[in-house]
Amino acid sequence: MATFFTQGSTLALNLVLANLWGLKAFGQFAIIQSTITVLTSGAQAIVATTATRYAAELRARDPGRAGRVLGLCAGLAAALAAVASLGLLLGAPLIATNILHDPALSGALRVVGLVVLFTIISSVLAGALAGLEGYPSLGKAGVLTGTSYVVLAAAGGWRWGLIGAVLGLAGSAGIQFIALAVALRREALAHGVRITQTGAWQELAVLRRFVAPSAVNSLIAFPAIWLANAFLVRHADGYQQMALFAAANSMRVLVLFVPAIVNNVALSVLNNQRGADQEGRYRRVFWVNMAATSGMVAAGALFLIGAGPWLLAAFGRDFSAAYPVLLVLMLSTLPETVVGSAIQIAQSRERMWLWCAVVIVPCYGTLVGLAYVLTARFGARGLAWSYTGAMGVAVIAAAVVVQRLGIWGDLVVEGQRNE
Repeated sequence: MATFFTQGSTLALNLVLANLWGLKAFGQFAIIQSTITVLTSGAQAIVATTATRYAAELRARDPGRAGRVLGLCAGLAAALAAVASLGLLLGAPLIATNILHDPALSGALRVVGLVVLFTIISSVLAGALAGLEGYPSLGKAGVLTGTSYVVLAAAGGWRWGLIGAVLGLAGSAGIQFIALAVALRREALAHGVRITQTGAWQELAVLRRFVAPSAVNSLIAFPAIWLANAFLVRHADGYQQMALFAAANSMRVLVLFVPAIVNNVALSVLNNQRGADQEGRYRRVFWVNMAATSGMVAAGALFLIGAGPWLLAAFGRDFSAAYPVLLVLMLSTLPETVVGSAIQIAQSRERMWLWCAVVIVPCYGTLVGLAYVLTARFGARGLAWSYTGAMGVAVIAAAVVVQRLGIWGDLVVEGQRNE
């Protein structure tokens, strides 16, 4: 429910603003959204996933330790949020002028700092709720946040343009933080988990085994995505091309959002089974989840290939040119889903350093290299091919990791037993 409203509200807001503003202004908003994503998604990968992983594993076996790990994650999230927000506040003019070649974006980027502050802290609250299997609470918070996201940002965009829309995003992020904080407090009490930073130093090993490699992964992946987008907007009609890419990419996100929900639930279940030493169930959950999410995304991609022209028309008449971009992005969805399922093995077995070296570095190195070459010549379509090429590299690398960790071998052995 939470993911549905988050992704659905993003699509709804994009439709409203695209029709309200047209190509160039919507392209500016798209790069603002990309900036928010690169900062908040990085933190989410670092602390939210850590909170989910350890809350799920420890909530029944060792609730005291679960509370200390969550306290450690909360402190780290607050520090990351402060650094990111301050960096945007001070560096907005430099980013807008020297990187994005649009000094007018400076004010909006400063407001983004407030969005990032609330969103990073909210990510660890949501991660902890997922680990405690507080999905009804997450759903209610998602409904409230998604509704406020569309209403506040659309109203702000209509009244004050880009800066008004970003102020609306900041307001909805504040509402999300309050809703998740209240929900987590209630859910933690129900599980007997006391979230505290007292004694959290005892859990510093978590930083080395899980948080540190996740941080490195994020510091490679999300800046690479933002840089690839920045290559696109630096050209003469870059913001128009960015608008076309953003519209097509909204369809890609639509395909991926149900598998993302399933993956989030599966991560909690996987870690819970591993904590309970249920190795057979652990392996079955992994393979069933991968098969289910792959089937969902394949069906969704085929549907959008057929319905794409009509769906893109909802953004406005100028967005029909995004259909070739949509076709290319649909090719990336299946490998991206497989990679999203495979990473759970590395997370649950605390092998994120291996994942970083084998999957993250080649994947996002490919993305940046291809985007640098292809966006100059092919615009939005070049960026779409860059994503698709990067995901192709990632799925091959992910298969290597799964095989190395013995999961593929486990499936073969279990299949032979069943025969």
